[in-house]
Amino acid sequence: MAALFKSGRSDHLDSESGTVRYNYHAHAIFLNYDFKRKVTPLGNLQRTDFSKQQDYLAKVMKGAGFRRGRGKSETAAEHRDKTEYVAHKLKKF
Repeated sequence: MAALFKSGRSDHLDSESGTVRYNYHAHAIFLNYDFKRKVTPLGNLQRTDFSKQQDYLAKVMKGAGFRRGRGKSETAAEHRDKTEYVAHKLKKF
């Protein structure tokens, strides 16, 4: 399984303070096919496996100033599809 790591930055205007907030982040993109064994290994992973990977990466990257985002269990946030997310954000303006 191959992985591509990409870093990025997304900025947004804090509506309360009027300042720009920077969100530095990283993405790990996996090729979900093992050509030798002809299987899709990510299909065997559970949601908790991905959470554990994020916890581990947060520990590794802490020295570089990265911090782990808060999980759904903490925020009680529900996933929105793109259309719902954009509509919600536009209501704030």
